[in-house]
Amino acid sequence: MNSCCMVLQLGVVYGFVALGIFFTFRALNFADMTVDGSFAIGGCVASVLLRSGIPQWLAIAVACSGSAAAGCATAFLHVKFRIAEILSGIVVASACYSVCLRIMGGSPNIMVDAPNFSPALIFTICAATVPIVGYLLRTDFGLAFRCAGLNRTLARSHGICPSSMLYFGLAVGNGFAGVGGAFFCLSQGFCDVGSGSGTLIAGLASLVVGEAIFPLRSAYGKVFACFVGSVAYRAAIAMALHSELPFLRVGDFNLITGGIIVLFLAAKWRRKPC
Repeated sequence: MNSCCMVLQLGVVYGFVALGIFFTFRALNFADMTVDGSFAIGGCVASVLLRSGIPQWLAIAVACSGSAAAGCATAFLHVKFRIAEILSGIVVASACYSVCLRIMGGSPNIMVDAPNFSPALIFTICAATVPIVGYLLRTDFGLAFRCAGLNRTLARSHGICPSSMLYFGLAVGNGFAGVGGAFFCLSQGFCDVGSGSGTLIAGLASLVVGEAIFPLRSAYGKVFACFVGSVAYRAAIAMALHSELPFLRVGDFNLITGGIIVLFLAAKWRRKPC
């Protein structure tokens, strides 16, 4: 029972990361590589603030803002200096490592003491996030945002500024990743400067799995699928690592992740007509 609860909790935590990747990769059509750095920044900021006696809700809000700033930095490099999407994200993600060290006072890891933290907070915020984000994507602003991701030329012809939408999308996407990083450190009881390593691939896997399980076109369905896919992905990883197969080891985590992504992508593409 405890293992199932941990899988569910970790799945919801990384569901925020998958939602952030949905904003950048799907809605905005921007290959953002900042997620590894923004996830770590969210965890570091929240951990340091909690150790300073700041309330949990305020620590999570500030962590979200710090990660959103990382997304804005990526957008700034791409818009102002015409740096390629992937390269601008890699540059900011690399810089986030040094920023995290600065935030934690030069220590690579710290313990997080959150005696009043309850997993119910994660599920409550998740339950509030799905309808709010789904509604936002259905508004006129949300439709303009999605239009800027699908066709920037068409967006300009309708008076939409793609650059402004880029700043908004990367800020929101990385902000959600920062919320996931904050919850991860709170639930695990420690924060490490390298906690964001592999976050992007895990979020992409969750997004792909969610889209395969719930191939829905509605905005609410797409947001909900991010969290469902994350939980399903974590459950698949847990079953694979705890199976009795002799050739699987804990170090095969990334190999299993890649296999899950390929499997669900192949299944998705096979359903499409030639």
